[in-house]
Amino acid sequence: GSEIRIDGEKLGEFQPNANNYRAYRSRPFRIDSGSTATLEFAGLNAGQIGLLDAVTLEPIAAWDDDSIWSHGSPTADTNALIPAGVEVALGANGAAVANLAVEGRLLLANKPASLRADSVLVDGPAARLWVGRENAPHQEDFTLTKPGPPSDPAVGSAGRNFQVARTV
Repeated sequence: GSEIRIDGEKLGEFQPNANNYRAYRSRPFRIDSGSTATLEFAGLNAGQIGLLDAVTLEPIAAWDDDSIWSHGSPTADTNALIPAGVEVALGANGAAVANLAVEGRLLLANKPASLRADSVLVDGPAARLWVGRENAPHQEDFTLTKPGPPSDPAVGSAGRNFQVARTV
């Protein structure tokens, strides 16, 4: 197996397939603009050889980046939509919204985080709410809080106070 670290922090552990190349994804991590970071790949088993074909870093928008939202960063009194094709990372400051619809991807870095919403709908074939992955588990606290009265309006069979994940 292999381990991936950024500046010493473990991002994930991977077991390469002996016969084929495979793509692996770690959990999100943050590198601030203008800073540098060290990316390490470490073998975990003596006598095994792993070949690295390519490393791709994909930009992921931070939740508090106003440019990704159509009306500025959402607040506890507004609804939020993460559209299909958009990846957003929830940071250590957490977030509070009235209702959240995820058609793209909401990811958590390996930091304590919280999300407060009357309802959360993860909807669509590529929609994801990722709190870690099998090969890179989230090792910090994550709190999802549903405050107060049911949301309005009702959404199909889910009702008015829900967390729902579905694919279409």
